[in-house]
Amino acid sequence: TSRAHTNSEITSPPPDHQKDPPPMIHSTPENPYAPPSSPSAPTSLDSQEGASAGRIQRILNLIIDYLSVFGISYGLGLLTAKIFGYPGLLWISRIPDHLLLFCLFSLYYIVCEATTSRTEGKWITGTKVVAQGGRRPSLLQVMVRSLLRFIPLDPLTFFGKGRRGWHDSLARTYVVKSR
Repeated sequence: TSRAHTNSEITSPPPDHQKDPPPMIHSTPENPYAPPSSPSAPTSLDSQEGASAGRIQRILNLIIDYLSVFGISYGLGLLTAKIFGYPGLLWISRIPDHLLLFCLFSLYYIVCEATTSRTEGKWITGTKVVAQGGRRPSLLQVMVRSLLRFIPLDPLTFFGKGRRGWHDSLARTYVVKSR
């Protein structure tokens, strides 16, 4: 009882090979700051663009940004002395130091991160601030993030689980590698 094969049965591939691959449901522009999602991507994200910034990078960002703000403060003092002379310096000396530094730090972080998503420290270390999904943070997120930096001991909070400080987690932002 041998079965006779027709010519079409022998030359045609099995039915599952005839199916076309499913069409893509949607296509979104590729996000350069999102971590890779393919299974063939390397398992270590620490060296890739879009990966969370490391603790050393975060410490360097803080040190460089503090030095930048103090440099700006010194430059503004020199500029005030040059333009307004001694009366200008007297006027500035009446402003409490903590209020002056609060204003300078706030302006520094808000202007830098709202315009470029980076501060001097982040430019040098190759990191940037992003919102969820790798998007640019909104002005509100940048403002909240900048003001939350004044919580006492906030710089130490990124040593905890996940490398995100309070100013990042509460503002829903991330510092990621950008090189």
